Amino acid sequence: MLSSLTASFTAQHYLVRCLVSRLSSWQPHATLVVVSRVPESPAPVFDIENIPVVKYVAVAGRNVTISCPGVNEHSLIDTLIWKTTQTVAEYVNGSPLVNNPRITLLPGNFSLHISPTSSADTAEYTCLFNDRHSPEAIADLLVQDVPDPPGRPLVVSFTSRSVDLSWAHSQDARNAPVTNFIIETR
Repeated sequence: MLSSLTASFTAQHYLVRCLVSRLSSWQPHATLVVVSRVPESPAPVFDIENIPVVKYVAVAGRNVTISCPGVNEHSLIDTLIWKTTQTVAEYVNGSPLVNNPRITLLPGNFSLHISPTSSADTAEYTCLFNDRHSPEAIADLLVQDVPDPPGRPLVVSFTSRSVDLSWAHSQDARNAPVTNFIIETR
């Protein structure tokens, strides 16, 4: 007699099926294991071509407030999430949840307040509320800071009336490209 047992389970996004058959009591068990990749649920992707972008430019060390598009003082908000590549702030069960002490979720209109800003805050921010899967708009924040100083000057050539200098550019422009240099002499 042929008896079989089939089991299926998911382990780390792989579907594993096992089939065990026994033809008779004196024959060994035959085991067949089939492993196939189960497609993962895709991450929520927005159609960014149809979502407007609101640009914000801030100076490092100052404060900036980014409004949540589609939300105002009269909106009924159950849940709200501010995101970049990771979650920045949340509003769940009537309470704001923020891990960064420089970031505040303003009551009333759920704007994101960053105080003070740094060049590391430069990112595209999205505000998703009431289980919506795409934002009303993307807030593109650019925080400008003083660039790193250039490398030490190197004298390439000189005469009695002139000098030709060279130096390496700043390692980090911090979103504020250098437009000119001032050379002072003693």
